[in-house]
Amino acid sequence: MKTSLTLLKFLALCPVLCALSSLEAQVPQGFNYQAITRDGATGNPITNATLKVKLSVLSDTTGFYGGTGGVYIWEEEHVNVKTNSFGMFTVVLGSPTATKIQGSADSFSAIDWSPANLFVGTKIAQSPSYVYKVMGSAKLWSVPYALKAKDTEQWLTSGSNIYRASGNVGIGTSSPSGRLVVQPTISWDDNIPLFEVKNKIGVPVLAVYNNGVRVLVEDTDGKGVKGGFAIGGFDPTKAGGETNNFMMISADSIRFYVDKKQTKGVKGGFAIGGFDGSKAGKSTFFDVSPYSGDIISAENRILWYPIKNSFLTGRIVIQSPDSVGENSFSSGYESKAIGNWSQALGYKTASRGNYSTSIGRSSVAKGDNSFAFGNQAYAKGEDSYAFGSGAYALGNASFALGSSKVDSTGNTVHTVASADGAFALGFGSVASALGAFSMGVLDTASGLGSLSMGYYNKSLGWFSTTFGAGNTVEPFGFNALATGVWTRAAQWAAAAFGDQTYASGHTSFATGYKTEASGQLSATFGQETVASSYGSIAIGRYNTYSGTPGQWYSWEPLLMAGNGSSPSNRSNALTLYKNGNMDLAGLINLNTSVPNGIAMRVNNSEALWYNGTYFSWGYGGTYNYFARKVTIGYGAEPSYMLYVQGSAYSTGGWSGSDERWKKNLEPFGNVLPGVLSLNCYRYDWKTDEYPEMHFDKEKQVGLIAQDVEKVFPDLVRTDNRGYKAISYEKLSVILAEAIKEQQEQINNYRNENLQLRTELQLLRERMERMEASIAVMK
Repeated sequence: MKTSLTLLKFLALCPVLCALSSLEAQVPQGFNYQAITRDGATGNPITNATLKVKLSVLSDTTGFYGGTGGVYIWEEEHVNVKTNSFGMFTVVLGSPTATKIQGSADSFSAIDWSPANLFVGTKIAQSPSYVYKVMGSAKLWSVPYALKAKDTEQWLTSGSNIYRASGNVGIGTSSPSGRLVVQPTISWDDNIPLFEVKNKIGVPVLAVYNNGVRVLVEDTDGKGVKGGFAIGGFDPTKAGGETNNFMMISADSIRFYVDKKQTKGVKGGFAIGGFDGSKAGKSTFFDVSPYSGDIISAENRILWYPIKNSFLTGRIVIQSPDSVGENSFSSGYESKAIGNWSQALGYKTASRGNYSTSIGRSSVAKGDNSFAFGNQAYAKGEDSYAFGSGAYALGNASFALGSSKVDSTGNTVHTVASADGAFALGFGSVASALGAFSMGVLDTASGLGSLSMGYYNKSLGWFSTTFGAGNTVEPFGFNALATGVWTRAAQWAAAAFGDQTYASGHTSFATGYKTEASGQLSATFGQETVASSYGSIAIGRYNTYSGTPGQWYSWEPLLMAGNGSSPSNRSNALTLYKNGNMDLAGLINLNTSVPNGIAMRVNNSEALWYNGTYFSWGYGGTYNYFARKVTIGYGAEPSYMLYVQGSAYSTGGWSGSDERWKKNLEPFGNVLPGVLSLNCYRYDWKTDEYPEMHFDKEKQVGLIAQDVEKVFPDLVRTDNRGYKAISYEKLSVILAEAIKEQQEQINNYRNENLQLRTELQLLRERMERMEASIAVMK
């Protein structure tokens, strides 16, 4: 069945009707589309059918009819579309129930209807196969412009008023960044205002130009105080001419001008004043009498104090002329600049010293040239500086920077620099000695010239130093150092590093974990080691220790290498005593840095050699090798790895014979005749002729090497002196093979004998039968 489409009409919304009916009317997002479907063969309507319809908005229909082209702005699909009894169906192009298929617009409402040529394309698919067919396209005329009229929704009316409830308005720009933006063209005349406001007689009082803004205030002859803030004046006549410049701003200055005409009333220009019921106003709002010092109790004022040449502003308190410093300045709530040439700013601050400054809340700068800044900061000393909450700089030339902190006991600790030249920085840090420096949290530097930095450190000794957390240099720790975590240094020039170490000896050194150097000039390293002897060193962990801290004794330990497992199970791998003796609880490697040559001497004689791979023992030029070759009872280079001149005793032995070590395996053959040719002897060694051989004097049993060499040369070896030796170990293999051959011969003989016995038995049986036959015949 072929399907055709008859386009009936578009039910459009006319933009003119939309505009005339009401600006508040909502323009629909879409428009109706109706069509009649007919059978392409008969022309009859396709009635009561279910269709799928694709509607599209195109800017170019080239290739659309072929199903492969067209420039799609929007395409949407409608499913379950029903035709009526006349074959007619109705859908809404832009309906929210439709599904977007393709197109450059993100949504139907985002379609730009301004182009002149837009087209609507139609595709239809009929059940049950739902194969789409292109039915055609039509140019849009008035329908999109009803949608374009939606822009009028943003302007609303209320009676005779017109307004916008949202969005921005641009004049001269299509993308205003503010609610109302006016932007001129490049060629705009700078003398023509972009925006202006005129008064009732048509004179501009506010004008905005391309290069500035102009504000004019009427300068009338009316009585009473003008007050307020006025810039410039103009003639009240209709001409509107400008009469005076009261304020001018240039690149280098801001200038104010006051009208000095001999007329009544307060002059115009820049004025700070107040209003009351009288015509004259209050003339002393900005000043006090130049002939006497006023007493002011908590008044809100901006005040010039002539008798002290001082300036005060805010809520002012002047208890007497002496409570205001010469050439001073105060601003804020009841702040007081009492010292000459001082400044006080903030809430109840006080600058009592000459040249002092206090800023913040209840801060006090008491010393000359002092500076207090923060909440209750206190700069007491001359040339002192206090910054922060509860910071106290009490000494001359002291410096406190930080805030108070509550310690572990619940007490509030201030940041305090209480001595001359002291420096305290952080939370609750204290520097209480001359030239002391404390920086961090709850640090204390109370020793002369001491330094403490970190958390909860204490430098109590003169010129002592602490870094880290919880470290302490005790009062007698002059020039001592403690750094790390909870370390302590207790004596002159002692130094403690690491975690919970303790350097309690004079000029001692402790580092590691819980080590203790209690001996004078002692040092500890590692874990819980102790050096208690004078000048001793402990390394490793859990060493055994003993000794006198302040005296040198030769029998006491000098070096202890601990290898214990706990504080209750201490031991040493090595102990070196001050007299040179040494205890060693293990093995030792000597002179490992020697690439080759002498590795060790004993009494200045060579005792151990090293060739880069093996060690060798010897004395006086005679070598006893045990690495490559070993000789016993013989001093020359042997031909064997082990050479013993004399008898040797062994309770057992093994010879390597793993198959993985062997190659070129060849079986033995016909060794029995060779074995049978060998003669065994009982003999004695020639001990007198060869004493250097250390022969055994007992009776010997064996073979002659020369005899064996003739039949089995592999079993005989000749050394570098021409003496021959038999490998009885290898001979056992030959003998095993000979036994096998002999056994084979025995087996052959046994089989042959068995065969002969069988044949003999058969002959016997034959003869018996023959004899029986002869007997019958007789």
